[in-house]
Amino acid sequence: MKLETNLFPLCAGLVLAGSVACGASDPNEDNVTGLGSTPDGDATNGGGNNPDNGGGNGPTNGGGSGSILPDSIECEDTRVGSIRRSVCTVEAGTYGDMTWGPDHPFLLTTDLGAGNVFIQAGATLTILPGTTIFVDSNIGLVIEPGARIVADGTAADPIVFTSSADTPSRGDWGGLVINGFAPVNCGEGSITCRGSWLSGVYGGNDPDDDSGVLRYVRVEYPGNSGGAVDDLFSGISFQGVGRGTTVEYVQVHLAHDDGIRFSGGTVNAKHLVVTGAGGDSIDWTFGFQGNIQYAVIQQYDDEGDRGIEANNNFADNDALPRSDPVLSNFTVRGRGPNIDTMYPRINTLFREGMSGQMWASILSDSAVCIDVDQEATWDQLLAGNIAFRNNVLNCTEPYNDNEVEDDDDGNVKFEDPCALSGILADGATTCGDQVVTNPSAGNVAADPGFSLLVTEAGRAPVFIPSASGPAVGTTERGPDEHGDHPFFDSVTFSGAIDPNGTDWTASWTVFSPDATR
Repeated sequence: MKLETNLFPLCAGLVLAGSVACGASDPNEDNVTGLGSTPDGDATNGGGNNPDNGGGNGPTNGGGSGSILPDSIECEDTRVGSIRRSVCTVEAGTYGDMTWGPDHPFLLTTDLGAGNVFIQAGATLTILPGTTIFVDSNIGLVIEPGARIVADGTAADPIVFTSSADTPSRGDWGGLVINGFAPVNCGEGSITCRGSWLSGVYGGNDPDDDSGVLRYVRVEYPGNSGGAVDDLFSGISFQGVGRGTTVEYVQVHLAHDDGIRFSGGTVNAKHLVVTGAGGDSIDWTFGFQGNIQYAVIQQYDDEGDRGIEANNNFADNDALPRSDPVLSNFTVRGRGPNIDTMYPRINTLFREGMSGQMWASILSDSAVCIDVDQEATWDQLLAGNIAFRNNVLNCTEPYNDNEVEDDDDGNVKFEDPCALSGILADGATTCGDQVVTNPSAGNVAADPGFSLLVTEAGRAPVFIPSASGPAVGTTERGPDEHGDHPFFDSVTFSGAIDPNGTDWTASWTVFSPDATR
């Protein structure tokens, strides 16, 4: 370990089993901002290196701000962006247990042209509240199956992954990839798949697999190729991640490609925010079967595909386990309607044989709110395996009722049978706009009463609908309306934020095209 004490005055040369704990000037000192070497240090002052006994590396049990690092990671004066500061540099490679704390920023980098930082199976990467991780181009952070990431921030001190560039922009670095052992359907007869971006193998047969905690985490400017040809990172990729993992209060901001992508798995999530994604904001595929409640999606007018792209398997639309998530309380604000009738801007796209449910959501500011592609998806819809209930649709057209699928020779091989009647109303037999207002489905084509248009330049977006508009009612609107869904909170409103409640996006998120550094 190279210690630049004149440049790094808070990091003493304390070696703990080959690791350095940064923050205390005395190995046995109970320090509010650091670690002592006493395993059972004072919980009030953050001393000790044992999180179960008040150690400084546990935000719940001691709250110290010190990092515990292997000797290979050097902490010294480094230029990151336009500022020179004391930084702990993590080179591409494979690592065991580590703790990253806010005592100094971190820099993920590589001298190999492209590479990733891997946390190996059996190890845990702990990231403390308030820690900032800068990342260079062509590198991502990958949590291997059997490894865990415990990134447990707070609203006041979120954990931030961001670009190391002088002037940050979409696609400056790779992304965060979490791999697990939960079921997937992309393995061509196997129970495992190989991930993109050189991220390794994922998947298995454990739906309860636990890959750790992401809470109050913000990921900014991700989405380059990581050195892989024609293969862009998503901001956060959950690959075969199980429902033992905790995901809540997570934002991806200005991703170059997809914001958050679920590839198989059973992980559940609450309070997601995706802003300004260049691809799809939230995307799933390969048999994703998790639950999501409360998600804010804001597309920017300069770039972006769909707010939601829901897939099963592109190569085999009927592959099992089938993608079958349950969603509630989404607010999806698109890029604004366009006039291209051949390629309208689509807010939410169901395709490739997926099934699932969407409840109590607001789809707005697009040319088309809902589109359904591929015959296998329509088969699921007409069989009653796609539910779409108690939603507010505010687009030029609530749905695309002219879906025609051609073969390679231009011959019509499939045309939708009834303009989304299967998801917009129970037992509907007629097609047309009247279907969307059928009371049996609870959907309504109406303006939710946002106080600000998404296209107004220089203004923060607004996600809270009118308290007196169609998004607010007095009866249950979520999945609990038809059965017991213990993951979901009971709600009487549609959309991600209760206009009569607290704005849960406040204080820890960013929305401007230039995120605060």
